[in-house]
Amino acid sequence: MKTKIQLPIIVAIAIASGMISGAFFSVHADVFQNKYKQAEQQAAYQVLKEESATVSVVENVSPAVVSVAVYQKVSNLYSSTGPFLFDFFGSTQIPQDDGELKLTGGGSGFIISSDGLVATNRHVVDDDNSSYRVVMSDGSEHDAQVLATDQILDFALLKIEGSEFPTVQLGDSDAIGRGR
Repeated sequence: MKTKIQLPIIVAIAIASGMISGAFFSVHADVFQNKYKQAEQQAAYQVLKEESATVSVVENVSPAVVSVAVYQKVSNLYSSTGPFLFDFFGSTQIPQDDGELKLTGGGSGFIISSDGLVATNRHVVDDDNSSYRVVMSDGSEHDAQVLATDQILDFALLKIEGSEFPTVQLGDSDAIGRGR
């Protein structure tokens, strides 16, 4: 008999609590919606701010970013690859050495001093039989000399003749926070 009386009470309590919570959320729905919109706007602002920072960095360093062009004489290219490369691509004729340098590869780098010191990867400039040219963002080209290489760090320094080159500003790794 007690369970019959308890069931209507439980149902009444459930209905009442549903009505109370529904009334609460309908009264305060605009508060929750406004907080959601504010969070959404803050997130969009943060993305825009980060994109603007990226665009600003790219605009500032672009003049100092360079291409490193790798040139070889055809005879050097053939002696380093052997006939396999030419056979693989279906060429039955060994290219004639006309003494002219041919563009055979490249990479990128950036100017770190206004007197023409260029940082790049060692694997870009690791061939002693090649010649290297640095191509600036304005299209001008400069012969480059390899000053130093580090095989473990895959790092190389080149030197180009000239002065007043645009440079990248290097940061202080001790001054940045974790995860940056």
